[in-house]
Amino acid sequence: MRSKITVNLVLSLILSAQASSQEWSRYRGIAGQGIGAAPDLPAALAEEHIAWRVPLTGPAQSSPVFWGSKLFLTRESTPGEVLELLCLDARSGEELWAYELPFDPYRKHKLNSFAGSTPSADADAVYFTWQSGPSMYVAALDHEGAELWQEEFGNFIGMHGSNCSPVVYGDLLYLAHDSEGDTGAWVALNRSSGEEVWRIPQSNIDNMACYTTAIPFQESEDAPVSLLFTNTVHGLSAVDPQTGELRWNVNPEFKTRCVATPAITDGMMFYSGGSGRAGKDATFVELPSEPGEAATILGSKRRNIPYVPSALALGGRFYLFADNGLASCIDAASQEEVWKQRMDGPFFSSPVSNGETIYILDNNGILYCLQPGDEYKELSRIDLGSASWAVPAIADGGLFVRTESELIRFGEPR
Repeated sequence: MRSKITVNLVLSLILSAQASSQEWSRYRGIAGQGIGAAPDLPAALAEEHIAWRVPLTGPAQSSPVFWGSKLFLTRESTPGEVLELLCLDARSGEELWAYELPFDPYRKHKLNSFAGSTPSADADAVYFTWQSGPSMYVAALDHEGAELWQEEFGNFIGMHGSNCSPVVYGDLLYLAHDSEGDTGAWVALNRSSGEEVWRIPQSNIDNMACYTTAIPFQESEDAPVSLLFTNTVHGLSAVDPQTGELRWNVNPEFKTRCVATPAITDGMMFYSGGSGRAGKDATFVELPSEPGEAATILGSKRRNIPYVPSALALGGRFYLFADNGLASCIDAASQEEVWKQRMDGPFFSSPVSNGETIYILDNNGILYCLQPGDEYKELSRIDLGSASWAVPAIADGGLFVRTESELIRFGEPR
């Protein structure tokens, strides 16, 4: 019988090597799956559960990350001219330092921001990317705000503008630089020096730049870690993190761009693509259970699926929140729809969970608390008073929510 690997095992394997379970070190947290450690966070959040809220002006679509006792996030401190990497104390919301960086503006979508990429952090540094004119850059700062290194890693071409969120695993920093045409690449840098370790050139369809982030995957406890990358042309690829060597590839031949980060539960993956004009694509993939095997495409889905938001994998189910406000739950084993529900929406953010409750933020700044299960069950909703596109972070026993005008902490500090 085929052994199944759950997202909890994936997370525990990665956590044991990478970080403590309280950290939220990259886009959508450890392993990029939107699962964080906050067992005491109330299921039905309300105003009374707000520990603090601080003003946070300046355009940004990026999300907060957490390490130790610090939050890191980016914004345009001077819109269209200067980016800023901010560090805040997670227990009080106090600003500890800010690192400013002038940039040259470039073409982007009106719903994107020049501060669109989410940082990544580890015990030594915080890493972030940005575009200036046609060029893409990445830098590392220590936790006190001092620059450690800065490197240019390519040119970006894309009708929506760039959004390349870095990922740290082990001693390397990974960049899914999926530009249009043949200008893109998957790149690994030494996290201590910024020196390039390997580069895999990538191609994409014109006007179909992709925006996904890599996620780690292990078939079993004794198997080596692979990094999983997705894009429109090449599909799903598993590569050796140290060498960039391709281990396996499957391609559902999407016609639309990959934006959302894939979700994994019980050996099954859901990943999707989309376009404002060309519709949406999604596929279910059975991941290998032994090293040396390849993944298998099991089926596709073209209705009621998200384009920008990533799915949440929890308890053998995929929870989807489509851009238009239609939520649904899919059984991973059968790929059958368990329920669907029209919500107010729309959604650009992605759902997160502490393993007990699903938290999802719509574009209007409404935070929904849902109980996972066989039917749609809303536990509470809170109007935060300002629009939002960022993904919340779960760390330090709390939920951190970024809106257009504030950063808000739910749950008391540990």
